[in-house]
Amino acid sequence: MLKENFMKISKDAQAVVFRKNTDGINFLLLKRYDKEKERTDYRLIKGGVEKEEKPEETVIREIKEESGLENLSLLNKLGEYSYQAGDVLHEVSVFLAENTKDDEIKMDSENEGGFTIEGAEWIPSEKVNSYLVFDQEKDSIKKALDLI
Repeated sequence: MLKENFMKISKDAQAVVFRKNTDGINFLLLKRYDKEKERTDYRLIKGGVEKEEKPEETVIREIKEESGLENLSLLNKLGEYSYQAGDVLHEVSVFLAENTKDDEIKMDSENEGGFTIEGAEWIPSEKVNSYLVFDQEKDSIKKALDLI
């Protein structure tokens, strides 16, 4: 794919958020309703990089905005991927973040465009891929598990 074929390029940052507890490793997934597709999917946290913002700053901001989690440790960059949605090429940087305390999840659907966050859940590592739809997100979980 050549970038010239797209009207717009969006720089995005995505978070693979995990926590460790007595049950093992759990990953945070958002239950998001997509108005355009008229369906609900479980997704990792993701958002656009704002002007003069680094992707690392974006991912922390998005985690706080979409989940309310405050006690975070940004650990590693897991990689990058891209995808096309309409006439927009999304270039996504993926980061691994740990929730270092048992913060209460406080969801916020403000400024989510065509999406509504319906819920958020901590999913056990052995079940998380069965919740995800997109291969890029499944690959990010695999990379995270290799590092944790």
